[in-house]
Amino acid sequence: SILPAGVDLELFHTSEKKQTLTLVYHGKVDRNRGILALPMFLQKMITMGIRARLIIIGNGDCFDQINRISFGDENIEVHPSMPQSDLSEILSKCHIGLLPMPDQKVWRMASPLKRSEYAASGLLIYGIHHNGHLFENQEKLEWMRLVKQHDFHDEGVKWIQTLDSEHLIKLGLDARRFAEENLSWKHTVDVLEEVIHSCSTSNAE
Repeated sequence: SILPAGVDLELFHTSEKKQTLTLVYHGKVDRNRGILALPMFLQKMITMGIRARLIIIGNGDCFDQINRISFGDENIEVHPSMPQSDLSEILSKCHIGLLPMPDQKVWRMASPLKRSEYAASGLLIYGIHHNGHLFENQEKLEWMRLVKQHDFHDEGVKWIQTLDSEHLIKLGLDARRFAEENLSWKHTVDVLEEVIHSCSTSNAE
């Protein structure tokens, strides 16, 4: 049985969003996580007339390179790793959380906790399609869009162009509701309790 890590629904919460559409990534800022595609994605949006900002939070082997790319660009904000309390406040004000990790074995086998933190913060989620990023009943989640890696920039721009402010608010509330119903530590404990009960019943027989 797979026990998903829960998210602290009190720490990661929703709040009033920024006026400018804001995309965010947090976690390891490593080259093998597809991080360098994110400034290019932002530039593609701006070129297509979308007013947007990008926040990247974390440490890693391409942090310095990302910092150089963002230097002088008022639309990109880069921060080193920070306490979860500070991180949660930033996430709560953003609109879309990013999952750029590519379709490779290591990422297909590891579901990132940031998925749950994004949802709990009332963020829509956009990323690469593979098993590590999927939620159960993924096809029903209108607030989450996963695409093939080679379509990341183009499909992301197309999707974002369909999202007006009312749609962003509605889908953000849907994401938070999903987190409350499926991603809390209580849900994880319930799964664990069910596994233990099943094992106890089998042993008794």
